[in-house]
Amino acid sequence: MTWKAGAVGAPLACVICVCLGCGGDGPIPAAGVEDARTAAAQVEFPSARLSVGSTSALERVFVDEPHGFTGRLEGPIEIGLVRNETEGIQVVLFPTEDMLGVTVGVSDLTTPTGAALDGVEVRTVGHVNLLTPRFADSRTGWYPDPLLPDQAVDLSAGVPQSVLVSVRTEATTEPGTYSGVVSVTARDTVIRRELHVDVWDVTLPRVPRFKSANLADWGLPERMWPLAEGGASPTDDARLEDMLRLADIGFAYRQPPTGFLANGLVSWNQGGRGNTTYGFPTHDPSGDGTGDFDPERTDMLLDYMLERGVNHFFIAVTGNVWRPPGASERRRERLVAYLRDYREHLASRGLLDMAYVYNIDEPWGEEVGHAKRTFVLIREQVGTDVRVMQNTNQNNARIIPELLGFFDVLDINLGFHDVTEAARFRDTNPESFTEFWWNVNLWPDSRPNLFLEHPLIDARMIGPLSYAFGVDGFEYWGMLWPPGIGNYHPVRGDELRVDWDVDDRSLDGSLIYPAADRSIYPSLRLTGLRDGMEDVELLYLLADASPGHPLLEVPVARGLTDFDDDPATYLRFRRDVVAAIVEANRVRP
Repeated sequence: MTWKAGAVGAPLACVICVCLGCGGDGPIPAAGVEDARTAAAQVEFPSARLSVGSTSALERVFVDEPHGFTGRLEGPIEIGLVRNETEGIQVVLFPTEDMLGVTVGVSDLTTPTGAALDGVEVRTVGHVNLLTPRFADSRTGWYPDPLLPDQAVDLSAGVPQSVLVSVRTEATTEPGTYSGVVSVTARDTVIRRELHVDVWDVTLPRVPRFKSANLADWGLPERMWPLAEGGASPTDDARLEDMLRLADIGFAYRQPPTGFLANGLVSWNQGGRGNTTYGFPTHDPSGDGTGDFDPERTDMLLDYMLERGVNHFFIAVTGNVWRPPGASERRRERLVAYLRDYREHLASRGLLDMAYVYNIDEPWGEEVGHAKRTFVLIREQVGTDVRVMQNTNQNNARIIPELLGFFDVLDINLGFHDVTEAARFRDTNPESFTEFWWNVNLWPDSRPNLFLEHPLIDARMIGPLSYAFGVDGFEYWGMLWPPGIGNYHPVRGDELRVDWDVDDRSLDGSLIYPAADRSIYPSLRLTGLRDGMEDVELLYLLADASPGHPLLEVPVARGLTDFDDDPATYLRFRRDVVAAIVEANRVRP
């Protein structure tokens, strides 16, 4: 919704403000955020014909009652963030009559000294239809989640409409307070509200310390944009173009598809069958399940990731190469040949320390032994400098000691951290845990998780919880999983009610909305996950600047499932962390 100059109408409402902190390069006030939520009470629908409010990106504003809106009805709109960060706030429109073609725009943002802030994005918040709840006490119907393009919207009386205004800064952004105007244009009326963006004198690193990954495979584009009946399969070049679109949004939201982007191995097991082959993009396929290594195309993908600050990447995700018996020897030979090609190339570039092999996913029964044998196979026939990650989602304390010594990196489900006694085994076997990751997925149902029905604070809380538990990385298994979505289709940019029929998978494995024009729309859940990954980096910076600071105990996350639901409390914690970094940097010699 672009900035429009127009006739100045009388303001019809005040604006709700969630203060994320202020002060620019000066002190960050200690008060303000706690007032951003009106005693957690539902604000009644305003009486003016059109009222304009705002609330944090951690609130869901529903189209039907109760709307879930708990913001304030006064003050300017304020956003606070550091450099190399993105932070957003929702502008919410409350009409009491039908209105056509309403737009929301943001003017230029400048400081008194003339510095300008360019990284402003406006997205219209759409809704998706939850037909079958996962949890008995969940509401069904339209959930705010898809973030659609900037556009004029038609408003219906009594139905709120949210717009997410996001600000992105660079490492070179000048600290200070940037001021501008948010305008809402409805027919002959323009409602203007002040917008203040405080950029604090703290910079997130270009290459993050925390590792986050998405396991989006090369078959995903065909699931995102299904072929029409009788249509030809996409060429490798077309698939590459789609994967780079996916990678662009992944890196922008700190959930890069590092699991498969530079991976040419196809290794699978299902129903007693399985195969391991290799080819595009790392190899030129030969037609027999193998191929010749293509260093130019592989380097293109590696350089793409390195230019965006990647801190790891997966070179292989392997199925169980010990099954089925008649094909297992050939499968092992192909796995080893593929990894030898890749290892030699990475060694020549000095990148081996960033490369991972993802071993058999979630092994149970005899597959646990097969995963251990695969680890030994890679060690003996490829090299001890190829890092192997082992995922396990078993919910018992036996699995970790059984796997000890057969992984470089362990990846467990966040919900099973305590039942697997992960902390105890890390304390008693530190040499086995050079890295420790976790993930969330369909099972168990415990929070935090990324189900559509869970509060948005869950997505953001994964970040600080990771710091509190000393976790090195987070992986999420899917960017889109159409099974569980009835009437799946690529959405139109103006499809404010995305007519997917969501079942009780509750959009597990789906954080994006592919568009009919082959662009990709993010979600409120993906936004929260990105913000949490950035908050982890703030905690690392505080640990550098002020070791032992009380905020490093992460008071908003007292335990694995014991954390604050209140967005205002969380945002106050985040603001206090930034203030502590600024203060520590100020007093350090």
